[in-house]
Amino acid sequence: MHHPHVHAEQDEPEGEGGGGPAPPPPRHAGLKRFLREFVGVTMGVLLALILEQAVEYWRERERVFDTRDSMNEEVSDFAEIFTLRERLDPCVKRKLGALDAFIAGKGPAAPLRDVGRPKYYFSSRGAWNSNVADQIARHLGARTVRQYGELYQGMTEYLSLSRDEQSAWVTLQTLEGDADPITPDRKARLKEAIAEARNADLLLMATAEQMLVDAKALGISRNGSLRSLRVESEPICRPLATTATRTGDPLVAASGHKS
Repeated sequence: MHHPHVHAEQDEPEGEGGGGPAPPPPRHAGLKRFLREFVGVTMGVLLALILEQAVEYWRERERVFDTRDSMNEEVSDFAEIFTLRERLDPCVKRKLGALDAFIAGKGPAAPLRDVGRPKYYFSSRGAWNSNVADQIARHLGARTVRQYGELYQGMTEYLSLSRDEQSAWVTLQTLEGDADPITPDRKARLKEAIAEARNADLLLMATAEQMLVDAKALGISRNGSLRSLRVESEPICRPLATTATRTGDPLVAASGHKS
């Protein structure tokens, strides 16, 4: 009997090149890809944050410079007031001396005229605050903060002293045109007012001189707004006189002014 030959046929390969399914990629290759993507995203976020902070820093720096310009304008206004005080100071001292002599029974007789008083000048001080100080410290340094802080403190104290001075001169101005005899009690009040006015003048001059030095250290000068004011025309600079007499020459000459 003839037995047919049975031939075993090999299965066709599933893919070109044969050999069965491809092995999975190594685990470290997947981790590397993940790390690469993570680092890329992280760097992008960090770069965005850095750029945002850089823009904010630049904007704050611009605000600091704008605020500094405003502060310089305010200090310049006060420098003009301080300089005017230096010009007016000889008149104040001489008028107080004349009033002191009058109370002691010397000089012109009552009723008096041209008692006068120093005018009260003020200007804005709104550009300086604690937030500004912090910003200036970051961008211009602690030394600059200290310099501006001292200036603004001096400006505030000057205004306070000026108000005290005005109060003393209000008492002294009661002598203007008053022909009544001076009683002992009133004489004591007047002498006290003269002492207060002299002390205020001393402190005002010391503050003005120091503030001008501090302003110059920051490169800030007076703006000239009061330069044309003729202080010798003010009553405070006219000689103390009896109402019936004519006023003589000013107590301070125009050539002695600081400009």
